Amino acid sequence: MVDILNILVLLYFVSLTAGYIALFVAAVVGVIHVRRDLEGSAPESISARGRATLPISILCPAFNEEKTVVESVRALLQLRYPQHEVVVVNDGSKDKTMHVLRQAFALEPVPFDIRFDLPCKPIRTVYRSGLYKKLVVIDKENGGKSDGLNCGVNAARYPLVCAIDADTLILPDALLRLVRPFLSDVDVVGVGGTICLANGCKIEKGELVEMALPKSWLARYQVVEYLRAFLVGRLGWDRMGGNLIISGAFGLFRRNAIVAAGGYAHDSIGEDMELVTRLRHQVPSWLQGRAIQHLPDPVSFTEAPETVKILGNQRDRWQRGLADTLWRHRRMAFNPRYGAVGVVVMPFYFLFELVGPLVEMLGYLWFFVTALAGVIDPWFAGIFLLLAVLIGFLLSLGSIFLEELTLSFYRNRGDLMRLIFIALVENVGYRQMVLWFRLRGLYKYLRGEKKWGRMTRMGFGGAAAQVRQSRLLPILVTGLIAALVAMPVVWLVKPRPEAKAVVLSKTVPFENSREHGWIMWLLSQAKAQPMVSKLLWDNASDYIGYDPVTRKYRQLAAADLSNKNLLLIADSYGVYRDDFDAFPRPVAHLEFSQRIHGGMYPQEVEAIEAFVRGGGRLYGEFNTYATPTPYPVRLRLEKLFNLKWTGWAGRRVDNFADNREIAQWVQKRWAEQTRRPYDLAGPGILLIHEDGRVICLQQDLDITANPLTLHIDQRQIPFAYWFDINLPTEVTEVRAEFTINTLPSGDSLLRQFGVVKHFPAIVYDDAFSHMYIAGDMADGPEALGPPWLWGLPTLRQGMASVGVMPEEARLLWQVYAPLLLKMIEARKVQ
Repeated sequence: MVDILNILVLLYFVSLTAGYIALFVAAVVGVIHVRRDLEGSAPESISARGRATLPISILCPAFNEEKTVVESVRALLQLRYPQHEVVVVNDGSKDKTMHVLRQAFALEPVPFDIRFDLPCKPIRTVYRSGLYKKLVVIDKENGGKSDGLNCGVNAARYPLVCAIDADTLILPDALLRLVRPFLSDVDVVGVGGTICLANGCKIEKGELVEMALPKSWLARYQVVEYLRAFLVGRLGWDRMGGNLIISGAFGLFRRNAIVAAGGYAHDSIGEDMELVTRLRHQVPSWLQGRAIQHLPDPVSFTEAPETVKILGNQRDRWQRGLADTLWRHRRMAFNPRYGAVGVVVMPFYFLFELVGPLVEMLGYLWFFVTALAGVIDPWFAGIFLLLAVLIGFLLSLGSIFLEELTLSFYRNRGDLMRLIFIALVENVGYRQMVLWFRLRGLYKYLRGEKKWGRMTRMGFGGAAAQVRQSRLLPILVTGLIAALVAMPVVWLVKPRPEAKAVVLSKTVPFENSREHGWIMWLLSQAKAQPMVSKLLWDNASDYIGYDPVTRKYRQLAAADLSNKNLLLIADSYGVYRDDFDAFPRPVAHLEFSQRIHGGMYPQEVEAIEAFVRGGGRLYGEFNTYATPTPYPVRLRLEKLFNLKWTGWAGRRVDNFADNREIAQWVQKRWAEQTRRPYDLAGPGILLIHEDGRVICLQQDLDITANPLTLHIDQRQIPFAYWFDINLPTEVTEVRAEFTINTLPSGDSLLRQFGVVKHFPAIVYDDAFSHMYIAGDMADGPEALGPPWLWGLPTLRQGMASVGVMPEEARLLWQVYAPLLLKMIEARKVQ
């Protein structure tokens, strides 16, 4: 199942990438063609034709735009175009929009002279300016942006209408550039231009005085977004003959085509895309590539949101508009009658623009769930993640390149470097924030919500004052997601530690039984060089000991430790005949079993002693030198760790009656010792001596409900696995201690058998030349997650400290992992 989903994700990613690459290549071709066409139709030559050009009515609907509308209208009046009029439609504004227009342009009421070709809300008054004859202002009841545009179309006197937003600032020669396709091809019905951001720019009296990047990072991210959308997306689709969007902020149409199509839809959220898609219904298939066009060089400026809330409302609305348009015109999809629009563009928009946010979010969830579960291949995940970020970066970088090739607004080297930096980092944090807004919009559309959303304007050049309040949330969101996505990247680039490790593991009876699993995970997390594998430590190959596949044992030799500086002994108990019975085996019914191999051998200890004398560091844990290691060999190993084994080992059991860890011989020995049948039940602690003596400490009778605890740094952590009871020597540096929490009857039992209730749990010296943990860490939870996530142990340590992890995992992440990582990453003391 995991493999199938990985393949599906890969196919989706490859298809999306191929589509974006095709768009970029098409955009580059489009830029080349535009530059060639400009040589014969420069704006100056069009302007010189005078009345031979087509006159244009500029439609400017305004709702609560008091801060920007005057600057926008002044810019429109100053456009270099032989014949144009400006029609401002005040769509029932509740602020001072109408007041500032009357004051700025000396407006006077005039009789109605309007053709009502399209339905719209009632008009209150029509005004003409006493200063500018080509300015008309219509004051009407509120009906929404589509209604305001329809009203403007009705009032337009000229064959071409340019629909803009009230906060749009058009460059002086933009109309001269935008009109070119209409002059050369009568079949053209709509042309769109490029929109850049006015945030950060210096604008005086409706004119762009100085081009600069916005002050806020939120707006800077949008600069790259807009360049990518217009110079790659729109231009690329245009070259393929399938552009579906002419932005409502800056688009030129034939008036009769809009009227024939029924005007702007009142009930549409994305009226601009919906109109263009509807216009394509009227165009024959052989004209689909020419009817709707996009040019990169006619430029207008608009104000981008400077707060997360307003940005969220905008992207929410855009996504709802996309969904609304695609659903209204779903019959166009896969329909060859509409050329590239039906066969390519509509399916692309549906699969990658509409459904894309949902797929991407599910992809993030799938990645992290499988990563935490440890079921995803690290190479696949790492390469996939890096490739996704790289492709996004290259696409944004390509849009910056096209901007320099066509517009060249950002000539300051510092601005260019900032744009390149944004192109790199926007994929981590900002992208995911916008993804959430788009998902919210999709959810609202499915619920039937069609509110337009509030868009608060700050005014040209006035955004900087409100930037401070909007920084905190983007920084937090960006930082959080960047940290999560960066975890595998940081792990990949971090240097390897000095540790050159060897793992010795003897208790490996089955392929799925790895006593060294946690050690391998931590070695991989620390990025220590594996013994055999390339990058990550492999449980099946990167150790010395028993091989369950070949059923052969390899002894540790001096040659294995040459050029190494760290030896980790996982378990020396060994492999026994009963291990090869039916699995899972009924442990509770086993007698003593024949040993196949187990315990430490004299030759191995000699190699280890020489290794330690040479400065090698040594790690061991439960069962490193206990049974069945011969007594003389054991003494030599105990000396290396500065410990003395008492011969006792134990384990916390959940139920004496049916625990699979309690073999039949244990039950018999207990019955012989106590001279009564084995009838114990309930939880407790089982203690076994190497000579066969048995102690069963029952909960609430001999021990407390928290029977065994590990004490370290003034913390008490419950312990639930196998442990051995050692005594310290005079030079032992005890860092943590086990305590058996007995009741009076338990104290009596321990005294009877000479067992101590406090004994070393963890010992090591300051230089980490040796370390011993007297607990069987291999018995803990197996779901460790991927080792290639940098910082995961620290993250889980924090989760364990606040109690959001199971009790059995606390010891691993709060004690075991930090200590072993310190030993692995410790530098050799000179």
